[in-house]
Amino acid sequence: MRVLMVSVWAVLMTFGFWGSQLSRAQNAFSPILGTGIAALQGSNSASSALSQSDFASKDCSGALATGYTRIFIAARSDGKPGTGSPSDPFDGSSAEKFDGVIRGRSESGTTQLIVCIGPGTFQTEGSRDFIQGQGHLDKVHPGGFTVNAGWKIHGAAMDRTTLRLIDLFADPSTGKYLEGIIIGTYNFDSSGIEVSDMTLDDNYPVLKPRYHSDLGLVAVILRSNRGHQWIHNIHVMNASGETREEFPVGISSPMPNPENQGNLVEYVTMDHWAGGKCTAIMIAGGSGEVRYNTVSGYHIGYGGWSMSNVNFHDNKAIDTPWGFNIDSWTNTGIVIAHNQIVHPLYGVVVGGTGEFTNFSILDNTVTVGPTTIYGLVFQGHVSGFRVLRNKIITDRPTGASNVLGFFEKGDRNVNNIFQQNVVSSSFKNSVQGSECLWGNVSENGQEAPSLRNTRNTRCLADQ
Repeated sequence: MRVLMVSVWAVLMTFGFWGSQLSRAQNAFSPILGTGIAALQGSNSASSALSQSDFASKDCSGALATGYTRIFIAARSDGKPGTGSPSDPFDGSSAEKFDGVIRGRSESGTTQLIVCIGPGTFQTEGSRDFIQGQGHLDKVHPGGFTVNAGWKIHGAAMDRTTLRLIDLFADPSTGKYLEGIIIGTYNFDSSGIEVSDMTLDDNYPVLKPRYHSDLGLVAVILRSNRGHQWIHNIHVMNASGETREEFPVGISSPMPNPENQGNLVEYVTMDHWAGGKCTAIMIAGGSGEVRYNTVSGYHIGYGGWSMSNVNFHDNKAIDTPWGFNIDSWTNTGIVIAHNQIVHPLYGVVVGGTGEFTNFSILDNTVTVGPTTIYGLVFQGHVSGFRVLRNKIITDRPTGASNVLGFFEKGDRNVNNIFQQNVVSSSFKNSVQGSECLWGNVSENGQEAPSLRNTRNTRCLADQ
């Protein structure tokens, strides 16, 4: 996460959307969008009504939860606006209609709202010209939408409902198109949000040739002071990070905040990365859990900064240059366990600018590929780590190799434990002198020559 410490928070504080009225007009007559809407209308030609049984979430398929209001949105073909009930859903057949239904409620202060989006592909401008903490930049034609506190945004299912970004807003002062965010938060009190059961398509193949500019496109970024965000069962595609490092799926606080807790990201599938720099799934400024996700082909699979008590477990990072990268600010109490990292350039990278303490790196498997350089690297200011029962192996025959299984570099890597890890005999290792090593072996069970025991008994007796 090669971002200057000062600029990281500036980036998060200024996520915004800038775009032109001209491009909005062009979109209204786009043959591509027309074809998509026509297809949706055809699929709903028999009836605009939605069946609650269409929805995976009980928030939409069951009885209304106490304290909540609920609306349904469909791609109607009859031109009627609808009343928001399952039998008469609001009309979301264009970006203007879809975004308008949600924007009006968020910006009027509606909280505890369940939004049930029916099957089909829905065009949206995402947050468009709205900047959290500032409001709309386009005072004449504000567009897009945000989500407010306690909202639950559900599609019918991951493979049945798609939100597709169709437009960006140009900064009048620079003329540049900046980040496009499909789902973003209204203000820093927007906590307790749930997003699930849909595909979020950043639409890079269409937007890139339209704007002829470097693009930063993300799917869902939830920023609040109090956390309790839940992102699950979504598919993210066609995101990009051409202008700077982006965070296609993220939960953060504007500054490190102990109240930013109870966050969860699970069952997210990410593919079709368009290029550039990113951390695909991140937590920043708080605590939470990241589990059962699969990231394929993105720049960095998982990471964050200013984290405490975050548990990354049972995730997959496939063909990502970095599996995990945590290299900025102060991070403590992090667990990285039972993850699979396949064919990275760097498997797990921790340390750098900041302080990194009390991590548990347990039972992970790094499968080395043709371009892998490090399985696990500590790059300074890393202390009190427990590195236990990990495997750094290869899935293809190999002779002599320049791969470093475990590698420590930089200053102040101290009091770390390497115990009962398996590292392929063809890989080298280089750890610094103050570490405790015990029971680290090659794939054939022999003691790894460069990881010889530094004591006669386990470093951690109860592990």
